[in-house]
Amino acid sequence: MFKVTKYKTLALLLFLLPCLMTSGQNKVGVAPFPNKKDSSDYFFSDASFIKDLDTNTAYFDSLGVYMNPPLYFKKVDTMITGFIHVGANASIFLAKTTPILLAVAPFYDSLSFASQNEILVKKDSLTINNGTFGFMFVLQFIYQEVEVERIMLVTGNQKESFVATATYPKAVHSLLYPVFIESFKTIKLEN
Repeated sequence: MFKVTKYKTLALLLFLLPCLMTSGQNKVGVAPFPNKKDSSDYFFSDASFIKDLDTNTAYFDSLGVYMNPPLYFKKVDTMITGFIHVGANASIFLAKTTPILLAVAPFYDSLSFASQNEILVKKDSLTINNGTFGFMFVLQFIYQEVEVERIMLVTGNQKESFVATATYPKAVHSLLYPVFIESFKTIKLEN
């Protein structure tokens, strides 16, 4: 028989909370854009969120990449490379790509992501702490009736490109978005 423990109950509640919060919202499979008036409040990154980063820099041998993850995110380097926080239902995925991706990233637009049923909410540039330049995209989509948000950063140099994506329930945007941005700023390629 199924034995209920306080940890299983807590995990279930943390998983269901985003689902319950979005259950009465948009069910047609299209994530709503934030209100234009509120966009400066919706997308903010503040240096005060740097306190929410792990002070231990993680290194991924397979990628030659260093990064400070958000606090309480666990490093994974088996089937995927990145970090995961099971309770927040959030993850960071890291991958090397061809340098061509960095060259074409400025030309990505809403149509580029529409084939994946993702809505481009914001396109911006991001300067990493070591001075490296990157292109950032904020995307929204629906997964099993839950509104999800994804931040995608494309960065690198003429030799190699690198993609970092952070995926989380839109309901926790105000808590995780600024921390993910600060974490992305700590990315350093070995070469």
